[in-house]
Amino acid sequence: EGTDGADPDDDDVAKKEADEDESDMGPALYRMLTVDLPGLRSRTSCDDVATSFVMSHANGKGRKRLAKYLSRPPDVGAVRWYARVLAAVDRVHKAVKVKVIAEAERTFRRGAVRKVRGEPRAIASRYIVEMLKFRVAPVGVAFRCLGHCIRNWSPTSAESGCFILDGAGSFLWRLPYARPKLETIMEAFRKLRAKLPQGSADMVTHTLSQVVPKESVERAPKVRKPLEVYLSALLLGDMNAGNVGWVAQRVKGIQYEEGFEEEFVRAAVRVSWEGRYGAPACVAKVVKRVGTGGKGKAPGNQEVGVRLLDRLCLLLSLGTSCPPAYLESQRLHAYASMLGHLVCEGVGSGGTALAVLNGLIDRGHSITAALRSASSAVASG
Repeated sequence: EGTDGADPDDDDVAKKEADEDESDMGPALYRMLTVDLPGLRSRTSCDDVATSFVMSHANGKGRKRLAKYLSRPPDVGAVRWYARVLAAVDRVHKAVKVKVIAEAERTFRRGAVRKVRGEPRAIASRYIVEMLKFRVAPVGVAFRCLGHCIRNWSPTSAESGCFILDGAGSFLWRLPYARPKLETIMEAFRKLRAKLPQGSADMVTHTLSQVVPKESVERAPKVRKPLEVYLSALLLGDMNAGNVGWVAQRVKGIQYEEGFEEEFVRAAVRVSWEGRYGAPACVAKVVKRVGTGGKGKAPGNQEVGVRLLDRLCLLLSLGTSCPPAYLESQRLHAYASMLGHLVCEGVGSGGTALAVLNGLIDRGHSITAALRSASSAVASG
């Protein structure tokens, strides 16, 4: 029959063992196990603790004490950090994990058949899952725990089994040698869920549906027009300040193709944030040369510069209307840089740049008509 409290004898034994260990433990090891270990909150700190232990405290008693303290994570949030330390130490000392795995499995078996105080069930389940993912515990540990839940089927054991399936089900499914056994266990869960209350049965159904990963749908490759491919190769290739004239000649040779202006603007905008450093300045020089004609040469195509300016102004206006994400923020910087280079090359007027700057400054700081009239009334009266 379930009980709400843990065995008092276990607490007394644990307290007695702790007192015996602390009596002859060095101050450095004591601080590591009682202060540094419970305070782990990053991968770097975990690696530092594991390295310090292996280098300075990895004698026989030290390994036993580490195994005992690693067996008792303070809460669920500390489990993954404890598992990482165990995985790092396991590369050197294989015996440390034996006691930790046994203690986690014993706690899980106890919690699967009766209620215990606090959250040891969740801690043990999460610990087993993390040790599986770090390849510290063999998959047989998870299968033994799930088999124990099936043999002692109840709402409590079903919930404990769902803890493991929810955390490590997809991981086990992707292992070819573990999938047949996992399918057998999942089928047993499906048959036994009819004996559970409605809430527990729904939990089992939802957990089983999340075990099998959804098949990824391959995205169809984007079909690009030959003109777009050619322009992207020109502008995104090895274009630099030394071969701008050569690139401009190649662009002029295709300026009468259908849809040239739109494709060039699309490629230029893409180059502004995807190209290498200095690409916006090179594109601005290419636009200037494409828009300039000469005696005995083809007339310039100034529509390219106008369309590119309009597109950049539109993108800056849309991008600054709401707080952008980090990637969009970087792209906005690239758009503004290309706009500045176009103005410097004479493709756009200084009024265009000033209008954009004025819009950026006034964004969110404009004075409403009501406030303006109220200020006028106060000043006049």
